[in-house]
Amino acid sequence: MKHRTGAFITAVSLVALIAIAGCGNGAGENAGSSGQPGGEAASGSSSAGTKQGYSLPIVRDGSVTLTLGGFDSWYPAASYTMNLPVWQEIEKKTGVKIDFQVVPADQYDAKMQTQIAAGSDLPDIMELTPTWTNAGVYRLAQQDVIRPLDDLIEQYAPDIKQFFEARPDIKKLLTAPDGKIYSIADLPLQQVPSPFFIRQDWLDKLGLSAPSTPDQWVEVLTAFKDKDPNNNGKQDEIPLVLRPGGYTYFGSAFGMQSPVQPFWADESGKVEYQFLSPKFKELLAFTHDLYAKGLLDKEMNRDESNFNALVSTNVVGASPTVLDYLLQQDSILKSAGVADANTVALQAPQSASGQSGNYMMRPPLWSHYGIPTKSKHPEIAMQWINYAWISDEGNLYKDYGVEGQSFTMGANGPEYTDWVANNPEKLDSMSALRSLGAAPSILVKDSLDVFKQKYAGTKVEQFMFLADDLLQPFPSPIPLEEESEVINQIMPDINTYVDEMVVKFIFGKEPIDNFDKFVQKVESMGIDNVVKVVQAQYDRYSK
Repeated sequence: MKHRTGAFITAVSLVALIAIAGCGNGAGENAGSSGQPGGEAASGSSSAGTKQGYSLPIVRDGSVTLTLGGFDSWYPAASYTMNLPVWQEIEKKTGVKIDFQVVPADQYDAKMQTQIAAGSDLPDIMELTPTWTNAGVYRLAQQDVIRPLDDLIEQYAPDIKQFFEARPDIKKLLTAPDGKIYSIADLPLQQVPSPFFIRQDWLDKLGLSAPSTPDQWVEVLTAFKDKDPNNNGKQDEIPLVLRPGGYTYFGSAFGMQSPVQPFWADESGKVEYQFLSPKFKELLAFTHDLYAKGLLDKEMNRDESNFNALVSTNVVGASPTVLDYLLQQDSILKSAGVADANTVALQAPQSASGQSGNYMMRPPLWSHYGIPTKSKHPEIAMQWINYAWISDEGNLYKDYGVEGQSFTMGANGPEYTDWVANNPEKLDSMSALRSLGAAPSILVKDSLDVFKQKYAGTKVEQFMFLADDLLQPFPSPIPLEEESEVINQIMPDINTYVDEMVVKFIFGKEPIDNFDKFVQKVESMGIDNVVKVVQAQYDRYSK
């Protein structure tokens, strides 16, 4: 995998465009009382060994209930508040009951910020706001909302300690400017690309090759528009559907990344805000050309359900999204009666001269989690996090679900059952696992081995070669409080303005000739001050 000077993801970066679990020594137990404060300590024998200050069950069944604030499941029909089987298993192992104070992801920040402002009634474990970023970690620590975790990890979290030894890069990312650790974080699987998808069956019908350069994309999309590849006698095809930020997946054709990152460091280490660059202007001009020729969907903010509904009508020719959606898209189409549907993944767009492009790797961390200073059970919370977030056994349940239903233990370890691949409720594999509480939205620790096993023998495996040449983003260190203040004061208005102008440029409501005025406006809004902050973060982390 290539390691290049990459996108420096900070609080000002856009959230992963299309988003949404090892390591460790297993969840060991010891043979005597662990003596944890805050609950009745458990005792008993163990087959997993002894770890000082940490044993399973953590407390006797039901003697302690922890509250956990975070995102609810990505599968709305199975809320974590429904006592799902995976979390029942984790409760049996730890003895700790969890009161899930969860809401849909798009509602969580507002809910938790209200609770933080009130200064009371915070959960024992909380997903930190703003989510999807580390921007709030140090500020909440300085405000004494969350406690340092270093001593708790040292005494009560042996699997986290071992993980940090194996992954010092992650430990560095979680270390605040004062040298302390205040949070743990979701660990997404970085090595899975989010490529362009295209209907291979449409290409075959029209005798076309997969597009690569901008001109080839125009040729193929025009054919999709004019030549009725869905064979219904109507000119109803939507050649290209771009969900939020999807236009930036053409960035690799114009000397940037796929997708384009807001901030980027060149080979000399100089950081720039890419949305003001001449290359970005070329990208906007190309995307506008697609729109002007009727090749681009007129709706650029389709959510997943809206997008899936559109796919089911057999009109979508191409779109970028996560690789594992390949199977879901074909399943949707075949359920709609398109028996010969064949969706494939493409390499990143090339430049007009044929220079190859690269897809971006996911950022190493997503949302962060902390233990509030006012938590009555910090030691128990730390032990539970150790088990549920990072231990092998905890991740066995999160990855595979319930033994005997969604997985069995084979000679080489856990194996998914047919219940996952051919779910009797007609759920795709991810939804089937999430109906049990697996593949969670909280305390994520993704595994490449698990991903490969889940999709072994499928088209997803066929296109995993796209992961061999991903661009690696620069990690995002936790910002100083004053850095967060600069970012938070300036970037919300800039992000809003940039988003509005991008839509105007693409839809022709603003001529691309006015790009220089756009640049001047963003500069007048203070982007140079933000670039200085990002540069300082980059320099500090690179030492």
